[in-house]
Amino acid sequence: MPFMMAMTVLIGSLLVCLISGSSILFGLSAGAIAFVVAALFMGYKPFAVGRMMWRGVRDSFIVMSILLLIGSMTGVWRACGTIPFLVYYGIHLIAPQTFILFSFLLSVAVSYLIGTSIGTCGTIGIVLMVLANAGGVNLVITAGAIISGVYFGDRASPASSCANLVAYLTGTELYTNVKLMLRDCLWPMLITTLLYAIVSVFFPLNGSVDRVTNSISASYQLSFWLLLPVAVILLAPLFKIKIKYAITVSIALSVVLAVTLQGQSLIEIIRILFFGYTAPSNSTAIFNGGGMISMKNALLIMAISATFSGIIKGTNMLAGVLAFLDKFAVKIGLFPVMLLTSVPVASIACNQTLALLLEAQLLRPIYEKHNVAATDMMLDMADSTVTIAGLIPWNTACAIPLSLLGVTAAAVPWAIFLWLLPLWGLLKSFRHLA
Repeated sequence: MPFMMAMTVLIGSLLVCLISGSSILFGLSAGAIAFVVAALFMGYKPFAVGRMMWRGVRDSFIVMSILLLIGSMTGVWRACGTIPFLVYYGIHLIAPQTFILFSFLLSVAVSYLIGTSIGTCGTIGIVLMVLANAGGVNLVITAGAIISGVYFGDRASPASSCANLVAYLTGTELYTNVKLMLRDCLWPMLITTLLYAIVSVFFPLNGSVDRVTNSISASYQLSFWLLLPVAVILLAPLFKIKIKYAITVSIALSVVLAVTLQGQSLIEIIRILFFGYTAPSNSTAIFNGGGMISMKNALLIMAISATFSGIIKGTNMLAGVLAFLDKFAVKIGLFPVMLLTSVPVASIACNQTLALLLEAQLLRPIYEKHNVAATDMMLDMADSTVTIAGLIPWNTACAIPLSLLGVTAAAVPWAIFLWLLPLWGLLKSFRHLA
Protein backbone atom coordinates (compact mmCIF):
# COMPACT_ATOMS: atom_id res chain seq x y z
CA MET A 1 0.00 0.00 0.00
CA PRO A 2 1.66 3.28 -1.12
CA PHE A 3 0.45 5.23 1.92
CA MET A 4 1.86 2.72 4.42
CA MET A 5 5.12 2.52 2.50
CA ALA A 6 5.60 6.29 2.55
CA MET A 7 4.53 6.56 6.19
CA THR A 8 7.02 3.87 7.20
CA VAL A 9 9.85 5.73 5.47
CA LEU A 10 8.82 9.02 7.07
CA ILE A 11 8.49 7.70 10.62
CA GLY A 12 11.64 5.59 10.29
CA SER A 13 13.68 8.51 8.96
CA LEU A 14 12.46 10.83 11.70
CA LEU A 15 13.26 8.27 14.40
CA VAL A 16 16.78 7.83 12.98
CA CYS A 17 17.25 11.61 13.12
CA LEU A 18 16.03 11.78 16.72
CA ILE A 19 18.23 8.88 17.85
CA SER A 20 21.34 10.12 16.02
CA GLY A 21 20.83 13.75 16.95
CA SER A 22 20.62 14.82 13.31
CA SER A 23 18.31 17.56 12.10
CA ILE A 24 14.74 16.35 11.53
CA LEU A 25 14.86 18.26 8.25
CA PHE A 26 16.70 15.25 6.78
CA GLY A 27 13.96 12.90 7.96
CA LEU A 28 11.23 15.14 6.61
CA SER A 29 13.02 15.37 3.27
CA ALA A 30 13.25 11.58 3.08
CA GLY A 31 9.54 11.36 3.88
CA ALA A 32 8.69 13.90 1.19
CA ILE A 33 10.61 11.86 -1.38
CA ALA A 34 8.79 8.71 -0.22
CA PHE A 35 5.40 10.33 -0.72
CA VAL A 36 6.42 11.51 -4.18
CA VAL A 37 7.38 7.92 -5.07
CA ALA A 38 4.10 6.66 -3.58
CA ALA A 39 2.07 9.09 -5.68
CA LEU A 40 3.96 8.09 -8.83
CA PHE A 41 3.36 4.43 -7.97
CA MET A 42 -0.38 5.20 -7.76
CA GLY A 43 -0.27 6.38 -11.36
CA TYR A 44 -0.07 10.16 -10.96
CA LYS A 45 2.11 12.02 -13.46
CA PRO A 46 5.18 13.94 -12.21
CA PHE A 47 3.62 17.27 -13.17
CA ALA A 48 0.45 16.46 -11.21
CA VAL A 49 2.50 15.45 -8.17
CA GLY A 50 4.51 18.67 -8.39
CA ARG A 51 1.28 20.65 -8.53
CA MET A 52 0.01 18.89 -5.39
CA MET A 53 3.26 19.74 -3.60
CA TRP A 54 3.01 23.38 -4.65
CA ARG A 55 -0.59 23.60 -3.44
CA GLY A 56 0.49 22.27 -0.05
CA VAL A 57 3.21 24.88 0.24
CA ARG A 58 0.94 27.63 -1.05
CA ASP A 59 -1.71 26.82 1.55
CA SER A 60 0.87 27.32 4.30
CA PHE A 61 1.94 30.81 3.15
CA ILE A 62 -0.41 32.56 5.58
CA VAL A 63 1.05 30.72 8.56
CA MET A 64 4.58 31.32 7.28
CA SER A 65 3.94 35.06 7.00
CA ILE A 66 2.70 35.16 10.60
CA LEU A 67 5.81 33.30 11.73
CA LEU A 68 8.00 35.90 10.02
CA LEU A 69 6.02 38.67 11.71
CA ILE A 70 6.42 37.00 15.11
CA GLY A 71 10.16 36.64 14.54
CA SER A 72 10.44 40.34 13.69
CA MET A 73 8.32 41.29 16.68
CA THR A 74 10.40 39.31 19.16
CA GLY A 75 13.54 41.00 17.83
CA VAL A 76 12.22 44.54 18.03
CA TRP A 77 10.61 43.91 21.45
CA ARG A 78 14.13 43.26 22.68
CA ALA A 79 15.53 46.33 20.96
CA CYS A 80 12.92 48.78 22.23
CA GLY A 81 13.22 47.51 25.84
CA THR A 82 9.85 45.80 26.21
CA ILE A 83 11.28 42.39 27.12
CA PRO A 84 13.98 43.87 29.41
CA PHE A 85 11.21 45.93 31.11
CA LEU A 86 9.05 42.86 31.71
CA VAL A 87 12.02 40.88 32.99
CA TYR A 88 13.09 43.71 35.31
CA TYR A 89 9.72 44.00 37.02
CA GLY A 90 8.91 40.31 36.73
CA ILE A 91 11.95 39.42 38.82
CA HIS A 92 10.67 41.65 41.61
CA LEU A 93 7.09 40.36 41.50
CA ILE A 94 7.55 36.59 41.23
CA ALA A 95 8.16 34.55 44.38
CA PRO A 96 11.35 32.51 43.69
CA GLN A 97 9.81 29.19 44.83
CA THR A 98 6.79 29.50 42.51
CA PHE A 99 8.46 30.48 39.25
CA ILE A 100 7.67 27.36 37.19
CA LEU A 101 4.10 27.31 38.48
CA PHE A 102 3.83 31.02 37.67
CA SER A 103 5.15 30.35 34.14
CA PHE A 104 2.44 27.75 33.60
CA LEU A 105 -0.43 29.83 34.98
CA LEU A 106 0.61 33.02 33.20
CA SER A 107 0.87 31.09 29.91
CA VAL A 108 -2.62 29.69 30.57
CA ALA A 109 -4.05 33.17 31.10
CA VAL A 110 -2.36 34.81 28.11
CA SER A 111 -3.09 31.93 25.71
CA TYR A 112 -6.75 31.92 26.69
CA LEU A 113 -6.90 35.66 26.11
CA ILE A 114 -5.18 35.75 22.70
CA GLY A 115 -6.03 32.20 21.58
CA THR A 116 -2.70 31.21 20.05
CA SER A 117 0.07 28.94 21.29
CA ILE A 118 2.61 30.45 18.90
CA GLY A 119 1.68 34.01 19.83
CA THR A 120 1.93 33.25 23.54
CA CYS A 121 5.30 31.51 23.18
CA GLY A 122 6.58 34.32 20.99
CA THR A 123 5.63 37.00 23.52
CA ILE A 124 5.28 36.18 27.20
CA GLY A 125 6.96 32.79 26.68
CA ILE A 126 10.21 34.44 25.62
CA VAL A 127 10.04 36.79 28.61
CA LEU A 128 9.64 33.84 30.98
CA MET A 129 12.55 31.99 29.38
CA VAL A 130 14.79 35.03 29.74
CA LEU A 131 13.74 35.26 33.39
CA ALA A 132 14.53 31.57 33.88
CA ASN A 133 17.93 31.99 32.25
CA ALA A 134 18.69 35.00 34.42
CA GLY A 135 17.60 33.23 37.59
CA GLY A 136 19.31 29.91 36.96
CA VAL A 137 16.06 27.94 36.57
CA ASN A 138 16.10 24.77 34.46
CA LEU A 139 15.21 26.00 30.96
CA VAL A 140 13.86 22.66 29.74
CA ILE A 141 11.38 22.36 32.61
CA THR A 142 10.37 26.01 32.26
CA ALA A 143 9.73 25.51 28.54
CA GLY A 144 7.63 22.42 29.30
CA ALA A 145 5.50 24.42 31.73
CA ILE A 146 5.04 27.21 29.17
CA ILE A 147 4.06 24.77 26.41
CA SER A 148 1.54 23.17 28.78
CA GLY A 149 0.06 26.58 29.47
CA VAL A 150 -0.12 27.80 25.89
CA TYR A 151 -2.08 24.72 24.84
CA PHE A 152 -4.76 25.49 27.38
CA GLY A 153 -5.77 28.49 25.27
CA ASP A 154 -4.92 26.90 21.94
CA ARG A 155 -7.38 24.13 22.79
CA ALA A 156 -10.22 26.02 24.50
CA SER A 157 -10.05 29.77 23.87
CA PRO A 158 -12.88 31.38 21.83
CA ALA A 159 -10.15 33.33 20.03
CA SER A 160 -8.26 30.16 19.04
CA SER A 161 -8.17 29.23 15.37
CA CYS A 162 -7.76 25.62 16.49
CA ALA A 163 -10.95 25.71 18.59
CA ASN A 164 -12.82 27.33 15.71
CA LEU A 165 -11.55 24.68 13.29
CA VAL A 166 -12.59 21.83 15.60
CA ALA A 167 -16.07 23.37 15.91
CA TYR A 168 -16.32 23.58 12.12
CA LEU A 169 -15.08 20.02 11.56
CA THR A 170 -17.48 18.50 14.09
CA GLY A 171 -20.48 20.70 13.26
CA THR A 172 -20.72 22.11 16.79
CA GLU A 173 -21.16 25.57 18.30
CA LEU A 174 -17.96 27.31 19.46
CA TYR A 175 -19.09 28.83 22.75
CA THR A 176 -20.86 25.63 23.79
CA ASN A 177 -17.61 23.81 23.03
CA VAL A 178 -15.58 26.25 25.13
CA LYS A 179 -17.77 25.58 28.18
CA LEU A 180 -17.52 21.82 27.66
CA MET A 181 -13.75 21.90 27.16
CA LEU A 182 -13.16 24.02 30.26
CA ARG A 183 -15.26 21.65 32.35
CA ASP A 184 -13.68 18.60 30.72
CA CYS A 185 -10.11 19.61 31.57
CA LEU A 186 -10.72 20.48 35.24
CA TRP A 187 -8.95 17.41 36.69
CA PRO A 188 -5.97 17.49 34.27
CA MET A 189 -5.62 21.20 35.04
CA LEU A 190 -5.67 20.68 38.82
CA ILE A 191 -3.16 17.82 38.68
CA THR A 192 -0.87 19.80 36.36
CA THR A 193 -0.99 22.82 38.67
CA LEU A 194 -0.13 20.67 41.67
CA LEU A 195 2.80 18.99 39.92
CA TYR A 196 4.28 22.28 38.74
CA ALA A 197 3.87 23.72 42.24
CA ILE A 198 5.96 20.82 43.58
CA VAL A 199 8.58 21.11 40.84
CA SER A 200 8.85 24.87 41.43
CA VAL A 201 10.12 24.32 44.96
CA PHE A 202 13.11 22.37 43.63
CA PHE A 203 13.92 24.87 40.84
CA PRO A 204 13.56 28.38 42.31
CA LEU A 205 14.88 31.64 40.93
CA ASN A 206 18.24 32.21 42.56
CA GLY A 207 19.85 35.35 43.97
CA SER A 208 21.97 36.10 40.91
CA VAL A 209 19.05 37.98 39.40
CA ASP A 210 20.15 41.16 41.19
CA ARG A 211 23.08 41.42 38.79
CA VAL A 212 20.64 41.12 35.89
CA THR A 213 18.30 43.84 37.16
CA ASN A 214 21.23 46.20 37.70
CA SER A 215 22.44 45.54 34.14
CA ILE A 216 18.98 46.17 32.73
CA SER A 217 18.55 49.50 34.51
CA ALA A 218 22.01 50.57 33.32
CA SER A 219 21.51 49.52 29.69
CA TYR A 220 17.88 50.46 28.95
CA GLN A 221 15.55 53.38 29.47
CA LEU A 222 12.68 51.78 31.37
CA SER A 223 9.24 53.33 30.95
CA PHE A 224 5.67 52.09 31.23
CA TRP A 225 5.25 53.13 27.59
CA LEU A 226 7.13 49.92 26.84
CA LEU A 227 3.97 47.98 27.71
CA LEU A 228 2.16 49.35 24.65
CA PRO A 229 3.45 46.68 22.22
CA VAL A 230 2.28 43.96 24.63
CA ALA A 231 -1.07 45.64 25.23
CA VAL A 232 -1.82 45.58 21.50
CA ILE A 233 -1.34 41.80 21.38
CA LEU A 234 -3.38 41.16 24.53
CA LEU A 235 -6.28 43.44 23.61
CA ALA A 236 -6.58 42.46 19.95
CA PRO A 237 -8.90 39.46 20.58
CA LEU A 238 -11.31 41.62 22.58
CA PHE A 239 -11.83 43.77 19.48
CA LYS A 240 -11.70 40.78 17.11
CA ILE A 241 -8.60 42.13 15.38
CA LYS A 242 -6.74 39.48 13.38
CA ILE A 243 -3.44 38.49 14.96
CA LYS A 244 -1.36 39.45 11.89
CA TYR A 245 -2.64 43.02 12.08
CA ALA A 246 -2.08 43.17 15.83
CA ILE A 247 1.51 41.97 15.41
CA THR A 248 2.13 44.56 12.67
CA VAL A 249 0.88 47.38 14.93
CA SER A 250 2.96 46.03 17.82
CA ILE A 251 6.06 46.04 15.61
CA ALA A 252 5.38 49.64 14.51
CA LEU A 253 5.00 50.81 18.12
CA SER A 254 8.16 48.95 19.09
CA VAL A 255 10.12 50.66 16.32
CA VAL A 256 8.97 54.08 17.55
CA LEU A 257 9.93 53.21 21.14
CA ALA A 258 13.31 51.81 20.05
CA VAL A 259 14.11 55.12 18.31
CA THR A 260 12.73 57.50 20.93
CA LEU A 261 13.63 55.69 24.18
CA GLN A 262 16.64 53.52 23.37
CA GLY A 263 18.25 55.71 20.68
CA GLN A 264 18.33 53.00 18.01
CA SER A 265 18.79 54.06 14.38
CA LEU A 266 16.31 53.01 11.71
CA ILE A 267 19.06 51.16 9.83
CA GLU A 268 19.89 49.15 12.94
CA ILE A 269 16.21 48.39 13.53
CA ILE A 270 15.83 47.06 9.98
CA ARG A 271 18.78 44.76 10.64
CA ILE A 272 17.18 43.61 13.91
CA LEU A 273 13.87 42.85 12.17
CA PHE A 274 15.67 40.43 9.86
CA PHE A 275 18.64 39.13 11.84
CA GLY A 276 17.71 39.65 15.49
CA TYR A 277 18.87 41.79 18.38
CA THR A 278 22.34 41.96 19.92
CA ALA A 279 22.46 43.37 23.46
CA PRO A 280 24.79 46.30 24.24
CA SER A 281 26.84 44.38 26.84
CA ASN A 282 27.76 40.85 27.90
CA SER A 283 25.73 41.27 31.07
CA THR A 284 22.53 41.69 29.05
CA ALA A 285 23.33 39.03 26.42
CA ILE A 286 20.33 37.03 27.66
CA PHE A 287 18.22 39.36 25.50
CA ASN A 288 20.00 38.43 22.26
CA GLY A 289 17.86 36.85 19.56
CA GLY A 290 14.64 37.22 17.63
CA GLY A 291 14.30 38.45 14.06
CA MET A 292 13.01 36.62 11.01
CA ILE A 293 16.15 34.47 11.00
CA SER A 294 15.04 32.86 14.28
CA MET A 295 12.13 31.28 12.42
CA LYS A 296 14.25 29.56 9.76
CA ASN A 297 13.99 26.03 11.16
CA ALA A 298 10.25 26.30 11.75
CA LEU A 299 9.75 27.68 8.23
CA LEU A 300 11.79 24.88 6.65
CA ILE A 301 9.87 22.25 8.62
CA MET A 302 6.59 23.76 7.50
CA ALA A 303 7.64 24.08 3.87
CA ILE A 304 8.90 20.48 3.57
CA SER A 305 5.95 18.98 5.45
CA ALA A 306 3.56 21.02 3.31
CA THR A 307 4.83 19.24 0.18
CA PHE A 308 3.80 15.76 1.26
CA SER A 309 0.68 16.98 3.04
CA GLY A 310 -0.35 18.33 -0.36
CA ILE A 311 0.29 14.90 -1.89
CA ILE A 312 -1.81 13.18 0.79
CA LYS A 313 -4.72 15.50 0.11
CA GLY A 314 -4.34 15.39 -3.65
CA THR A 315 -4.17 11.60 -3.93
CA ASN A 316 -6.73 10.82 -1.18
CA MET A 317 -4.34 8.19 0.19
CA LEU A 318 -6.29 7.74 3.41
CA ALA A 319 -9.52 6.50 1.81
CA GLY A 320 -8.67 2.81 2.20
CA VAL A 321 -8.05 3.13 5.94
CA LEU A 322 -11.68 3.95 6.83
CA ALA A 323 -13.13 0.42 6.79
CA PHE A 324 -10.30 -0.92 8.94
CA LEU A 325 -10.76 1.82 11.54
CA ASP A 326 -14.49 1.15 11.77
CA LYS A 327 -13.86 -2.49 12.68
CA PHE A 328 -11.16 -1.48 15.16
CA ALA A 329 -13.46 1.07 16.84
CA VAL A 330 -16.09 -1.60 17.51
CA LYS A 331 -13.49 -3.65 19.41
CA ILE A 332 -11.74 -1.03 21.54
CA GLY A 333 -13.91 2.12 21.43
CA LEU A 334 -13.86 5.36 19.49
CA PHE A 335 -11.58 7.48 21.66
CA PRO A 336 -8.77 4.88 21.73
CA VAL A 337 -8.98 4.78 17.93
CA MET A 338 -8.94 8.58 17.80
CA LEU A 339 -5.91 8.61 20.08
CA LEU A 340 -4.04 5.86 18.23
CA THR A 341 -4.63 7.43 14.82
CA SER A 342 -3.69 10.89 16.11
CA VAL A 343 -0.07 9.81 16.53
CA PRO A 344 0.63 8.78 12.91
CA VAL A 345 -1.69 11.46 11.49
CA ALA A 346 0.00 14.26 13.46
CA SER A 347 3.40 12.77 12.60
CA ILE A 348 2.67 12.68 8.89
CA ALA A 349 0.75 15.96 8.63
CA CYS A 350 3.50 17.81 10.54
CA ASN A 351 1.10 20.60 11.41
CA GLN A 352 -1.92 20.76 13.69
CA THR A 353 -4.39 22.09 11.12
CA LEU A 354 -3.82 19.31 8.58
CA ALA A 355 -3.81 16.70 11.37
CA LEU A 356 -7.27 17.87 12.47
CA LEU A 357 -8.55 17.91 8.90
CA LEU A 358 -7.29 14.39 8.22
CA GLU A 359 -8.55 13.04 11.55
CA ALA A 360 -12.03 14.46 10.92
CA GLN A 361 -12.01 13.00 7.42
CA LEU A 362 -11.07 9.59 8.83
CA LEU A 363 -13.30 9.36 11.89
CA ARG A 364 -16.35 11.62 11.55
CA PRO A 365 -18.18 9.03 9.38
CA ILE A 366 -17.49 6.40 12.05
CA TYR A 367 -18.72 8.62 14.91
CA GLU A 368 -21.88 9.36 12.92
CA LYS A 369 -22.40 5.67 12.11
CA HIS A 370 -22.34 4.86 15.83
CA ASN A 371 -24.69 7.79 16.66
CA VAL A 372 -22.17 9.51 18.91
CA ALA A 373 -22.95 13.16 19.77
CA ALA A 374 -20.96 15.71 17.79
CA THR A 375 -19.88 17.38 21.04
CA ASP A 376 -18.37 14.08 22.18
CA MET A 377 -16.33 13.89 19.00
CA MET A 378 -15.30 17.50 19.58
CA LEU A 379 -14.04 16.67 23.08
CA ASP A 380 -12.25 13.58 21.79
CA MET A 381 -10.41 15.66 19.18
CA ALA A 382 -9.55 18.31 21.78
CA ASP A 383 -8.15 15.63 24.11
CA SER A 384 -6.18 13.77 21.43
CA THR A 385 -5.34 15.28 18.04
CA VAL A 386 -4.94 18.84 19.33
CA THR A 387 -2.59 17.87 22.14
CA ILE A 388 -0.74 15.01 20.41
CA ALA A 389 0.39 17.45 17.70
CA GLY A 390 2.03 19.50 20.45
CA LEU A 391 4.04 16.49 21.63
CA ILE A 392 5.62 15.50 18.29
CA PRO A 393 8.93 17.38 17.86
CA TRP A 394 8.75 17.61 14.05
CA ASN A 395 5.13 18.76 14.02
CA THR A 396 5.05 22.55 13.71
CA ALA A 397 2.66 22.65 16.69
CA CYS A 398 5.63 21.52 18.77
CA ALA A 399 8.60 22.61 16.66
CA ILE A 400 7.61 26.28 16.53
CA PRO A 401 7.11 26.69 20.32
CA LEU A 402 10.41 24.87 20.92
CA SER A 403 12.13 27.16 18.42
CA LEU A 404 10.64 30.30 19.96
CA LEU A 405 11.61 29.22 23.48
CA GLY A 406 15.09 28.19 22.38
CA VAL A 407 15.06 24.61 23.70
CA THR A 408 15.23 21.09 22.30
CA ALA A 409 12.65 18.30 22.34
CA ALA A 410 13.88 17.49 25.87
CA ALA A 411 11.17 19.92 27.03
CA VAL A 412 8.36 17.75 25.64
CA PRO A 413 8.20 15.29 28.60
CA TRP A 414 7.69 18.30 30.91
CA ALA A 415 4.59 19.49 29.02
CA ILE A 416 2.51 17.74 31.66
CA PHE A 417 -0.90 19.11 30.67
CA LEU A 418 -0.53 17.76 27.14
CA TRP A 419 0.16 14.26 28.47
CA LEU A 420 -2.66 14.27 31.01
CA LEU A 421 -5.43 15.27 28.59
CA PRO A 422 -5.17 12.10 26.43
CA LEU A 423 -4.91 9.97 29.59
CA TRP A 424 -8.04 11.67 30.93
CA GLY A 425 -9.76 10.98 27.62
CA LEU A 426 -8.91 7.29 27.93
CA LEU A 427 -10.53 7.15 31.36
CA LYS A 428 -13.76 8.50 29.86
CA SER A 429 -13.63 6.44 26.69
CA PHE A 430 -16.03 3.74 27.92
CA ARG A 431 -18.93 5.96 26.86
CA HIS A 432 -18.08 5.38 23.18
CA LEU A 433 -18.00 1.59 23.31
CA ALA A 434 -20.42 0.06 20.85
